[in-house]
Amino acid sequence: MRRLLTIAILLILVACACGVQAQRMSSGWYWPTGTGNFGGYLGWLGYNSAFSGYHLAQDMKNAGGSPLYSLGDGNVISSGEHGGYGCNGSCSGGCVLARYQSADGTWFTAMYGHLTGYVGAGPVSAGQVIGYT
Repeated sequence: MRRLLTIAILLILVACACGVQAQRMSSGWYWPTGTGNFGGYLGWLGYNSAFSGYHLAQDMKNAGGSPLYSLGDGNVISSGEHGGYGCNGSCSGGCVLARYQSADGTWFTAMYGHLTGYVGAGPVSAGQVIGYT
C-alpha cells in the first residue's frame, strides 16, 4: 500500500539574487525556487512559538516576483487564493497543490505557498514555472 505524503513548501518574500534558473537536485527533482538556498528560515517540523506548534513546511528564500518551478512532472490538483498564504494575513496570496510520484512509486502532494500569477489545474512538467512569489 502506498502512503500519501504532503510536503508544504512555503516561500518567504525576501531579497536574494534574481535571474535564477531551475536547478536539479541530485535526486532528479527541481528546486522550487531554482536553488537550495533556504536562507536560515524555519524548516520542516521546527517549533514555532508564534503559532504554538510545529512548522509543517520548509520555507525557502525567494525575492518577490521571482519564478517558482515545479519539482517534477506532475499534476496541479488545485490553485487559487487560499487564506493564510498571503503576506502574513495582510494581503492576498495563493497557493498551488500539485501531485507527484517518486521513483519508488510513492505519491505525494506538494503545496507551494505565498504566490501570485500561478498556473491552473492540469499537468505540469519538471522545472516548469508554476507561479511567482
